[in-house]
Amino acid sequence: MNRYVEDYPNDNIVFFVSSNEKINPQLFNDINYFILNNNGPINDLYGLSKCNKIIAPPSTYSRWASFWGKKPICRINKKNERVYDNDFNVIETIF
Repeated sequence: MNRYVEDYPNDNIVFFVSSNEKINPQLFNDINYFILNNNGPINDLYGLSKCNKIIAPPSTYSRWASFWGKKPICRINKKNERVYDNDFNVIETIF
């Protein structure tokens, strides 16, 4: 997240963070972010579908958000993987 912000310094980037695990806010000290406090998986899915872009691990959950909201997604596979604007695409079909 820090690297993405560094790579696009002129953009006002705010991250929506969702997880099925408890989120530790201390991990995001230098990041402009928000979470939906325990509002459940459907609300998180809807929240993701409203984002301008989705950065996520490979999962059907994030693919559904991209498909449902017609939003570009970039799936990351490695901890230190860099993400660039040309890495995003919209999921046209789930199957």
